[in-house]
Amino acid sequence: MKGRIRFNVSTLGCRTNLAEADRMTKELEMLGLEHVTLEGNPHLCIINTCTVTQQSDRKSRHLIRQAISHTKGGEVIVTGCYADRQAELLRSIPGVTSLYRNQDKEKIVVDIRRELERWEGSLTLKAPDRRRVLELTHTRALVKIQEGCDQGCAYCIVPSVRGKPRSLGLDQILQEVEGLIWPGCKEIVLTGTNIGKFGQDTGEGDLAELIKVLLERTEIARIRLSSLELNYLSPHLRSLVMEDRRVCRHLHIPLQSGSDEMLRKMNRSYTVDQFVEITQEMQEKVPGLALSTDLMVGFPGETERDFELTCELVRKIGFARLHVFKFSERPGTPALALGEKVEEETKSRRSRCLMELGEKLALNFKQTQVGQILELLVEKDSGEGRYIGMSDNYLRVSFWSPRALHRGDLARVLVKATRGAEVQGELVASPDPRADGTAITVVEPINNRQGEQRCKESWWPRRTQERRF
Repeated sequence: MKGRIRFNVSTLGCRTNLAEADRMTKELEMLGLEHVTLEGNPHLCIINTCTVTQQSDRKSRHLIRQAISHTKGGEVIVTGCYADRQAELLRSIPGVTSLYRNQDKEKIVVDIRRELERWEGSLTLKAPDRRRVLELTHTRALVKIQEGCDQGCAYCIVPSVRGKPRSLGLDQILQEVEGLIWPGCKEIVLTGTNIGKFGQDTGEGDLAELIKVLLERTEIARIRLSSLELNYLSPHLRSLVMEDRRVCRHLHIPLQSGSDEMLRKMNRSYTVDQFVEITQEMQEKVPGLALSTDLMVGFPGETERDFELTCELVRKIGFARLHVFKFSERPGTPALALGEKVEEETKSRRSRCLMELGEKLALNFKQTQVGQILELLVEKDSGEGRYIGMSDNYLRVSFWSPRALHRGDLARVLVKATRGAEVQGELVASPDPRADGTAITVVEPINNRQGEQRCKESWWPRRTQERRF
């Protein structure tokens, strides 16, 4: 069979999984493989699974079955948190050819390269294509800085499948960020299982120190933080958000509940008063700050009064966005031992109430930005002079521009109005114009790579893998 080896990387769950999937995709393309969708019938498929809820388990199994169907006898590699927790179950599925634990995930590409060289001879790595690198970052590049968590929340299975906190080295992170700036990436998102734990195991400084180094030693235009626990929002880190415009005015701080009793049962490390004190300070000192949060309903023992307290607190803080989850029993977690289970119907009702409240709060936040000039990262050309971009305070805006812009450009936009859930604006000026006044083009049409690589039917032999459980 002639043609390049086709591969697919499909992922579920958190931004850490997404960052890992992006990295594997880039590395496999550098080996000369062609990235396709599942519908493109890949020869090789990597499924990066999630197990944070029962629904995540179901989605993982469904995605694995899809991959087996589309690869038509090819290689199906399963990794991620569900693979860690249910190795024997997944290994028994006909068509799953390899399993890798989270701790071995970085060896997947190494093993693929070894097998390719076994069949094709010595490989020469392709230089990364700057336009393709930027395309894979989805305009905002996910940069993994650590993995693992020992927080011990009563409902969470993540520590048992991700392990203890482990930080990447500062030099490694700097090298990755510099590699993203080269093709024109303007924004990075620092991500991990619990990014507030960064540096605790290496002695290279904490999260605030990392951000300070990135600001001083790189030219990245924007740094965004992924989910951050309240107890790691240190005074130093707060100061960086308050004082440096390159740090995005958006903080996602999980709340989970507005009831101190529920927070205690969940083994969360803060009280309602502490949450209010810190978030209100940030709102007062950072105009336009967007706060988003995670909320859990139906945790064992949650009463109607507990739920009312959550709704009251959510209104008081005025979050810009809510992520609402129904409690899901996870094996091996302390929450399983708690009585007073909440009925599924009650969970669903409370979830709907919070999501409706979240929609109202999101609209309120959008309306506060009318009349403001925001710096947008262009995500999409909608045609006829209209574009869609994301602001540093996590607001997606549809705007009009009299001149051509491109995906990845930065543009200053005046927010004019809201139309339902849509925010509308118009271009004021671009902060990075060329001398002739035209916008800098970061992404250009991608040409198909020239030439074909011979691909053997059985390029990956059927055998017991070294990393298989």
